[in-house]
This record gives sequence, C-alpha cells and structure tokens, in this order.
Amino acid sequence: LVVLVVFACKKKDDGGTPAPADPLVGNWLIDEIDVQGDVTFAGTPLTFTGNGANMVGGYNLKADGTMTYDTQYDIEVVITGLGNQTIPMSQSGSGTWKKEANTLVIIDQNGTQRYPIKVVTADILILDQDTTISQAGAAVNLELEMTLRK
Repeated sequence: LVVLVVFACKKKDDGGTPAPADPLVGNWLIDEIDVQGDVTFAGTPLTFTGNGANMVGGYNLKADGTMTYDTQYDIEVVITGLGNQTIPMSQSGSGTWKKEANTLVIIDQNGTQRYPIKVVTADILILDQDTTISQAGAAVNLELEMTLRK
C-alpha cells in the first residue's frame, strides 16, 4: 500500500505594505549651487558669494550602496573688493554611499566626505557643506548648498 500525501501551503498575507524605497537611490543631476565664505589673502580679509553655472552631470546612488559620479560646472564668485571670478570644476569617480542620521556619507578615491542633508524628497535633494579648504596658501572658509534633482 502506497500512501501519497501532498501538502499545499499558502503564504500568509499579513496585510502589511512593502517598505518604501530609499528616496536617496537614483540618478541625481546638479540643478543649483550656492556658495559663500571668507578668506584672508595677503593679510586682507575677503568675503565672497557665488553660484553654479554650466552644470552638467550628477551622482548615481545605487540601492546596493555603490555610486558613481561625473560632474562639470563653473562656480561664478563675486569677491568683495576684487570683483568676479569663474572657477571651473570637474569631478568623476566611484565609491560607496550610506546615510547616517541626516547625513549623506560618500567614500571614494578622495576619502570620506559628509554632506548634511537639508531636504530629501522623491525628486529633490539639497545638501549642505561647511568646510575649510587650502587654496593658494590661504584657508578658505566655505559654505556650499547644492540642489540636485532626479
């Protein structure tokens, strides 16, 4: 006598909704850049403001935590007492990204960069960065706000 028993199981539907997709994942294009700051050059304190121009490219943040970027843009600055200057910028590379609290952390060939997130929605990302960089032997205090869109 052969007994054949077949079990059929149905997955229990708990009525829950799937976890929302991470709004940071996607291809973000640079839309706007605003900068301001100060520097002491040859003993003279100078302030500046500026905006991005000729912006091309952006950042591709992938769900697996990897990322690539390729950007070109100009920063058009007005330096108090010295007038206007255009600074061309170009960056490309790859690495990893993660969100820690309200900060976007990017790790790439240049090291680790932390960008406080001011706004993140499904299609707008606004990042802040306050930093000091060395430029031509002077310490430049820089506040940058970058708006990206999907």
